[in-house]
Amino acid sequence: MLVTGAALAGCGQAGTDEEPVAEPAPAVSIPGDLDMGVEGEPSRSRDASSSPGADDDGSEDNADADASAVDHETCVELQQAWSATNRALVDLSPEHPRALVQSFRTADKAMAAAEPPEDLAEPWGAMADYLGSAVTAFQDVDEDDASAVSSAVADAITADDTADATTAAKDITAFLSTSCAGR
Repeated sequence: MLVTGAALAGCGQAGTDEEPVAEPAPAVSIPGDLDMGVEGEPSRSRDASSSPGADDDGSEDNADADASAVDHETCVELQQAWSATNRALVDLSPEHPRALVQSFRTADKAMAAAEPPEDLAEPWGAMADYLGSAVTAFQDVDEDDASAVSSAVADAITADDTADATTAAKDITAFLSTSCAGR
């Protein structure tokens, strides 16, 4: 229903002897019956010149890359939190309002469990705000009432919020795929 989409690549558990496990792909979308017009909106993208550590010609500047490197423990914490968030937000359905509410609560707690580095603070905060808005909207809602749950979400989350969360999810995934690769 609400959240199910942006690709989660590179968030396996690096640094263990086990083979990385592909996590479910999350997405952020609003139920069709809410008619919030999110589908087809272009997302913001970053070009090589705006990525951390990229020179004007798009090549990596090693000094900048080292400065923005994330230590192993932080990577593990971020990857675990992001994986838990994504697992919670897969296959949401308006026909299962209690599960939907619980999924948002689980995802919100997972995001709060990790402290992002400065380079990731903005998208991490945007996603946490999005999830927090939904969780707050569910506080006084009968979790078994699909109509009430959908109405609460529609009142709390706008199409712009969803577009921002989708962009944040892509940015978080890209950050983890590059800054935590091999950690």
